Amino acid sequence: MAVTSSDTKGGYATLHFTGNDFHNLAHVQNSNETVSGLRTSSVTWSANNSGTWSLSRGGNTILTLVGSGSVNFQAGTIQVELFNHPFGDQGNVAVTLVGAGPTSGTIIWKLKKISNYTSSTDSA
Repeated sequence: MAVTSSDTKGGYATLHFTGNDFHNLAHVQNSNETVSGLRTSSVTWSANNSGTWSLSRGGNTILTLVGSGSVNFQAGTIQVELFNHPFGDQGNVAVTLVGAGPTSGTIIWKLKKISNYTSSTDSA
């Protein structure tokens, strides 16, 4: 699993999964940054053998994605997670891939960081 995280306050974190995995808010923080929440911006996925991706926050399933596709929730101003909630934008990020027989796939989950800087020298 790869994490790409912008180093700007309120920037984006992009998570790239090829199988079951999870991450918490600390995994997307940069130095001098405290991330207090992550909100789904977009998701792009693919899976073979009737593969289904299950995306969850804080242990609660928020999306079930079949086959392949891409959705930009931010452009449509669609709220996926509960705001300011431990089972919503403050919860761990997890993905599970299941399918009929051997299943493989990839998912790219872009999240908007809700963050503050912890150093007065940062101006962003």
